[in-house]
Amino acid sequence: MDGGHKSVAVGLCDYESLRAHHEPQTIRDSDSYMDPARSELNHKVHRLGKIVDETMNVFHIETAINNRMYKGDMDFLLRNEDDFTAFDRMKFEAMRYTMSKLPRPARRKLLHSRPAQYEMIACHAGKTEPVHEKIIEKAFDQYAIPVRGQCDILITGIPTFHLTTCIRF
Repeated sequence: MDGGHKSVAVGLCDYESLRAHHEPQTIRDSDSYMDPARSELNHKVHRLGKIVDETMNVFHIETAINNRMYKGDMDFLLRNEDDFTAFDRMKFEAMRYTMSKLPRPARRKLLHSRPAQYEMIACHAGKTEPVHEKIIEKAFDQYAIPVRGQCDILITGIPTFHLTTCIRF
């Protein structure tokens, strides 16, 4: 889910070890799992990772993938609705209508049967912390939207995992 020290210190531990840092209080104290500075879970995992690095020679390989879920006839779902062409709007309305007529299992099967177009966009190897910093930077470059000037309200798209809910009007 996050890479870095979590790959070894958590990914290779047993339940007794996991239970010590994935308990409810740590989860409650983590404002954001994907913002390491605000995650109590990340702080605990980082401390464990330091111990692992002091006692073992860890060669870390970490990758990042793009966020391209669809291609071809469904690639319009990757664009902002305000940027839809007339043809995109027609496809969206046809998809929304079709989805509204299908039972939930059929909708899920249809959307989940389409292979995602994920591709690797970065691969770094070496010591855990420098490698993880480069991967986090690449992910940030992909997802962050630069905003110039003052911005009191920022409206963003709904993550793809909510797509079946969005289309089910």
